Amino acid sequence: MSGALLSAAFLPVPYIGLFTPIWIAPLFLLARRAARPRPRMGFWEIWSTGYLYGIGFFIALFYWLPRLSPENLVYRWIMWPSLLLTGLYLGIYVGIAFVLGSIAARRGRLSVAIVLPAAWVLMEWVRAQGVLGFPWGTIAYALADAPVTIQTVDLFGLFGLSWIVTLTAALAVLGRGRSRIVAGALVGLLLVYGGWRLGESPAGDTCDVALIQPNFSAAEKWDPENREAVFSKCLRQSSVAVQEPADLIVWPETATPFRLRHSRSHLWRLGRWIEKHETPVLTGTPDVDEIGDEFLHFNAAYLFKEGAGDTLRYIKRQLVPFSEWLPWRFLRIMEINFGQADFTPGTSAEPLAFGDHEAGILICIEAIFPRLARAAVREGADMLVNITNDVWFGDSPAPYQHAKMAIFRAVELRRPLVRCANTGISMFVDRAGRVRESLGTFVSGTLRAEIRPERTETLYAKTGDWIVAICAGLVLVGLVGPRRRGI
Repeated sequence: MSGALLSAAFLPVPYIGLFTPIWIAPLFLLARRAARPRPRMGFWEIWSTGYLYGIGFFIALFYWLPRLSPENLVYRWIMWPSLLLTGLYLGIYVGIAFVLGSIAARRGRLSVAIVLPAAWVLMEWVRAQGVLGFPWGTIAYALADAPVTIQTVDLFGLFGLSWIVTLTAALAVLGRGRSRIVAGALVGLLLVYGGWRLGESPAGDTCDVALIQPNFSAAEKWDPENREAVFSKCLRQSSVAVQEPADLIVWPETATPFRLRHSRSHLWRLGRWIEKHETPVLTGTPDVDEIGDEFLHFNAAYLFKEGAGDTLRYIKRQLVPFSEWLPWRFLRIMEINFGQADFTPGTSAEPLAFGDHEAGILICIEAIFPRLARAAVREGADMLVNITNDVWFGDSPAPYQHAKMAIFRAVELRRPLVRCANTGISMFVDRAGRVRESLGTFVSGTLRAEIRPERTETLYAKTGDWIVAICAGLVLVGLVGPRRRGI
């Protein structure tokens, strides 16, 4: 029940994330009990306490999984076991963090109010790594609705803000006098820095971008008989959006339900449209390369510009397990069909260039991974473009949570973020994480706005998740350092 309470911070309710310290307070109260030398809790009791907390949190966070639209699922019944397995798997990270924090506080030189937030953030970072990485539910993401609270991510990154939030909550809940003064000071510094950053007025040239949100259901989009209708609608909406030439027009992920690069007739029509409207088009599309006797399939984005053959390609790097690929070979041998694709991941973060600008591309879930956006900026991107197709989520909180997480990429790197979704939420986000224009879910429409691409490097862009190393050091000191009473 305590873990489930924390999931309230991620409900699609404006500003509810500001109460995160309240939602997470039970965790620290449980940890204080586990850290006491007398009466002494055994290892398995500590582990089960943290693990059950994590299971409760993630099952409540993803409660919407069984509510996904039936038309998007091969086996609807499988979503209930999937919800349970998700909680059982992701809860492991919380269990490990709880054990590390509690035992380190019991035997080391730091109190649980210091070491458990560090352990929590360390495991959040671990959870976001690798091909199975999944940072959905990272504590800092709960604050997306309040731009003044998230500005420090350009210094400390996403996990640094998680550390500030959890440390502040721990000091306020477990500490007294001096500790609560420190907690208040952290909040004050967070707000002062945020207010200063929000008051900035960046200079520089503008870029005129138009977004297309066609709003096709999965059944409509992937019906082979509708291919022409889908493509034609995107062209018509684009013509409406760029009655005057723009610098770039963006279509969503897999906007063409066919391999656009291999369809000469559609390429010809798109080329004629680009020539007529003098506007390059960036679109998502399935793609395939033939290498010898092998065919490699990709979830790709193409930038089409004027001139024959003048195209650039980006291949999605972070694929969704059990949706875009099967992560273990034995599952492939069993030929289990979850409706998944069999994509090959890309390896390059190189931006796609148009005019004087370079767009760092993030396809779908890639927008929730800070390291992927950072890699694109390190390669020279002066703006970020997130294309996605959230139709799979149906009428659930997932599209809202997904969009909120993408906001952080703009603030971390001080780059404008352009997000184009098939069914919403499409939006323009400025360098401070403020949503300037947006289209809601399950509506068809277009957006057009001027953004200000930038090339300045933030501390996070230069150094990455350095705060995680500090958290790891605190946990290590707690585990092996000489015993001394902490705060």
